[in-house]
Amino acid sequence: EDYEDQKDRLEKRLVALYEMGETTYLDVLLSSASITDFISKYYIVSEIAEYDNNLLDQIEENKIVIILDKYPL
Repeated sequence: EDYEDQKDRLEKRLVALYEMGETTYLDVLLSSASITDFISKYYIVSEIAEYDNNLLDQIEENKIVIILDKYPL
């Protein structure tokens, strides 16, 4: 159940990224109007990247658990 929920969230995230176009984290940072704006955007980009990495890690862990449950060693 957790695996399906996480997979669904990842799919929605990937669709959103695709729909946004080719905007990269670097583009976001370079569009900063000031050093304060840069720091704020850097923090937000870091949080998004960390969330994405954690989600991918959780999906992989759940996938392994499902496989091991289905095909025990």
